[in-house]
Amino acid sequence: MYLFPLETSTDAAATSSGFTPIILMVAMLVIFYFVLIVPQKKREKKDKEMRSNIEVGDLITTIGGIVATVVALSDDTLLIETAADRTKLRVYRWAVQSVEKVKLDD
Repeated sequence: MYLFPLETSTDAAATSSGFTPIILMVAMLVIFYFVLIVPQKKREKKDKEMRSNIEVGDLITTIGGIVATVVALSDDTLLIETAADRTKLRVYRWAVQSVEKVKLDD
């Protein structure tokens, strides 16, 4: 008499199928990482580089839709001037949505 039954082929199949949900979960996490997180990090890096390369005279558009020319720079803020009435505003660098480099004719 045996106290423990011998392992049968159905027991082995049930044990190996226990890893299937774990493998599927890991595969989903890897796909999620490459589809969502990697492109987001690339976009953030590109935006950070764009904001750090702003120079005086560049035409910018803020997140709020203000189109203006950069007059002065500091570490984390910009002094901008609107074209219509030459109003000067101070905005944070993170509020810049796009930059258009203005080429000076020499």
